[in-house]
Amino acid sequence: MTQQLATREDSGAVADYAEGVLGLIERAVRDKTVDVEKMDRLLSMQERVLANRAKREFNESFRSAKSEIGPVAKNKYNEQTKSGYANLEAVADAIDPIIDKYGFAPTFGTDISPLEGHYRVTCDLLHVGGHEKHYFADVPADNVGMKGNQNKTATHGFGSTMSYGRRYLKLLIFDVATTDDNDGNSRRREPTYTMIDAKQCAELRRLIAQASTTEEEFVAYIRCNTLPELNVEHFDRAKGILEKRVTAMGESR
Repeated sequence: MTQQLATREDSGAVADYAEGVLGLIERAVRDKTVDVEKMDRLLSMQERVLANRAKREFNESFRSAKSEIGPVAKNKYNEQTKSGYANLEAVADAIDPIIDKYGFAPTFGTDISPLEGHYRVTCDLLHVGGHEKHYFADVPADNVGMKGNQNKTATHGFGSTMSYGRRYLKLLIFDVATTDDNDGNSRRREPTYTMIDAKQCAELRRLIAQASTTEEEFVAYIRCNTLPELNVEHFDRAKGILEKRVTAMGESR
């Protein structure tokens, strides 16, 4: 039950749902006794339910990711401001592996800023569950020095502004601090949630064995570091996934 399998199963579920909806519509077109208006209301209700479910999954994953992201160590020094900072690469190294584990993918772009001399840097934070959230920051164009003299070409100023905007927007989204501690990038905050107890862990391991998979594959599938570290709030979902797989295996025999 690898991550690749999880992607295939998710895609298959979406495809089955779409095929079922199209089949329902096709039958309704042929059947003159079907109340099309009522069916439309039911489909709209189902779409709202699916959207709410995707939003809940987004929020749960966001909270889990945020609890694991630690402070980012400042790895660069700005001679003009006489201060240290974490560059885009350091921010990405600290944040990207964790948010990827929980199914997030940020995509950055630009928009017109209402502020003169600013660029609007945008970020759509996408989640594997289907929900997404939009963020933006209006960043001053980085093409002048401390004394107001132009120190970059327009092209270089745009690139510098985008790099600045992307790293600060990513830090802002996940509320991540930067630190002067050189080891800060390697430290992670301890989880702030309650983990499953030994009895729940044993129950999941029993189901894992019955499902003909491995503990390593399963924790990768549910995006958890280790099984004992599973959030207790996610126990029922994890148990349900395994029970469904065990049932499916029995039906296929």
